[in-house]
This record gives sequence, structure tokens and C-alpha cells, in this order.
Amino acid sequence: MATTPKRLALVNITASTLTPLYTAASGINTSASVLEFTNKANTTIQIDIYQNDGTSDFLKRRLTLPAGVGKVRYYDGFQRQVLNAGDAIKIQALTASDFNVGLFGREVEI
Repeated sequence: MATTPKRLALVNITASTLTPLYTAASGINTSASVLEFTNKANTTIQIDIYQNDGTSDFLKRRLTLPAGVGKVRYYDGFQRQVLNAGDAIKIQALTASDFNVGLFGREVEI
């Protein structure tokens, strides 16, 4: 079983729609460990983080990001989180915003 540390996603988001960030592939278990956000807007924004089990979206956390270029790294709930095939992590801003999000972790072949 090969384990590969990697950037799982790097996305610029400008709308308030629920956006899939990463979906685990078949034959791979993914350990998602870090979400990193950069608010590029001039206003404070709120972002919801969801985990999807292949069927339903579950709210994991709501983050408030101050205006400007500050970064927030979110670990809580992801250090030992394993995504099986079809599981996903999704992001949604409460209002249309301009921010970047990166997801980092490891993929383990099974």
C-alpha cells in the first residue's frame, strides 16, 4: 500500500454555492488533515465546511474569516479523518465572496 502526501485541492471560490472540494476515488482511502483559507475580499466572510458520505452533506464547522489576506488553517475534526471512496469535502460561503481554499492530506492505496 503506497501512501502519498499531497495537495488534494486548491480552489478559488467566488460564489455562494455548495462546491465539492475533493471526492475520494475508488481504491483509495484519503486522510484529510489541513484546510487553509485566504479571504481575498474586503469584508468578513463566513464559510461552511461539509463532509459528504456519498449520500448526505454533514456540516462540520462554520468559519468566520476577517477581511483581507489573512489565512486561517483549520485542523479540528480532520487530523484523523478518513474519506472512503465516494466521500467528499465541500465548501460553501454564506454570501458571494472571493477566497481561496486548499486541502492537504494523504492518499493511501487499498
